[in-house]
Amino acid sequence: VSTAGEYSYVGRLVVEFDSEGKVILESIDEEVSGAYATNEAGLNAVYGDDIDDAFAEGSKGEQVQSLTNAVEAVVQETDGITFGKTNVFLEGRRSEVRTEETNFGNLTADANLAAAQEADETVVISIKNGGGIRAEIGSIDGTTGEEGTTLANPDAGKEAGEISQLDLENSLRFNNGLTLLTVTAQELLDIIEHGVAESGDGATPGRFPQVSGLKFSFDDDSEAGDRVESLAVVDEKGNIIDVVAENGEIAGDASRTFRIVTLNFLAGGGDGYPFPTGESANRVDLEAEGVRTGLATAADDGSEQDALAEYLIENFAGTPFDVKDVAPAEDMRIQNLDFREDTVLDLPSGLIQTETLADGNEVEAINLTGFNNQPTVSVNYTITREAAFDNEVYFYAVDDINGSVNGVNVGDANYAEEALKRLVSPEFSTTDGNTESGTAQVNAGSVIVPIIISNGTFAEALSGQAEVYFPYLGANSDGFDHIRFNNANNSFEFEDLANGGDQDFNDIIIEINGIA
Repeated sequence: VSTAGEYSYVGRLVVEFDSEGKVILESIDEEVSGAYATNEAGLNAVYGDDIDDAFAEGSKGEQVQSLTNAVEAVVQETDGITFGKTNVFLEGRRSEVRTEETNFGNLTADANLAAAQEADETVVISIKNGGGIRAEIGSIDGTTGEEGTTLANPDAGKEAGEISQLDLENSLRFNNGLTLLTVTAQELLDIIEHGVAESGDGATPGRFPQVSGLKFSFDDDSEAGDRVESLAVVDEKGNIIDVVAENGEIAGDASRTFRIVTLNFLAGGGDGYPFPTGESANRVDLEAEGVRTGLATAADDGSEQDALAEYLIENFAGTPFDVKDVAPAEDMRIQNLDFREDTVLDLPSGLIQTETLADGNEVEAINLTGFNNQPTVSVNYTITREAAFDNEVYFYAVDDINGSVNGVNVGDANYAEEALKRLVSPEFSTTDGNTESGTAQVNAGSVIVPIIISNGTFAEALSGQAEVYFPYLGANSDGFDHIRFNNANNSFEFEDLANGGDQDFNDIIIEINGIA
């Protein structure tokens, strides 16, 4: 009879029936009936002294042995084809990959994204279903339950910790092909909503997503279709490059598009996924049946197994993969609000620097000194305006958060001129009553603060024909504060009227969604 363990164990049931064909429960001996390991000890336990007869010529045992010998040959061959190494257990069990982010879900989604970007560098997102992951990669101690890395197979030449083609075939058993699609922001939100629509206590839906290039939070206590709270497109370091949803609502232009990679099974409607079809989707299937190139040639090009094999060779052939799986409370890509607070849209720690100056003025700056290994950073923002004045906002570099510029101090006669020479950002502006999102390139490697040019242009400000307000009271002609920072939503808020105006600080609001 069947039992758990995928033939690592077999079930044995010895039972008696009465004259009516009903089971005599008292006849079942728990020392005889049960699960037996498929090894020599298990065979001896089942057959005892009769083991030679059980495998005699023409017996069923001999037939089974011939089959297992053939399977063993395939196992040894495929377990001897290795691609990379891991120091940790790769979580692929049903109860985890269908309910939460896992380290194996991340690894295979990352691999699919890397393979897709080889074909199309505009691809930024990878989405697959947890139900497509059929097993873990690693070992579990039968006595202690301790999780470990893969076991050695000396007969196949496989060392402990190595990941083989057999491991990939066990875990990515369907070996789906990879498919590229173009989706709108609204479609992307709908896709993720679908992915978590069946999640809940005790549920293990196969549609549950494993992702790369995304971070999102969801509340499975909300109604299906309205569970995603925050959704952002991120770079390989987890920095936000586009906010798709905030507070459960689409952010920015719902029709803007992203290039993604998913599985051909899902692209065709598998698990009910609402991936787009038609010309606008620009579908490209990467799988090339029977074509095997690159360093990994055990599976077809453009398939999940091949993508992961190539990714392991490229990244983990020398240095083993060592990202441990964590509890849902620590998950970052997929944040279940039953277990943790939503931090999807939070800026990385240390980026916003705050200082209370001697005059009591509190100043907030963006510290980009940690990015001095790159010329610019990408600032993803949302800007809104409720003002009659046509204002322009810029960021400029200061020597430190106290505000000096090239040694010129706040309050010096030529401070405004020096500050305007140190602009590091493009212009931030929009029309009255409008809200728009975008990404701006800002010079990296320094501490930057904003200015607002009130009802004028940069040229007019440089010539002294337009009023410029700084975060520093000593630099403002009226001595009033015109710029403040709202920690609740990472936004700089501006007041454009002289002498503090109406102090509503909503004439321009720039929300910083992400910096990468």
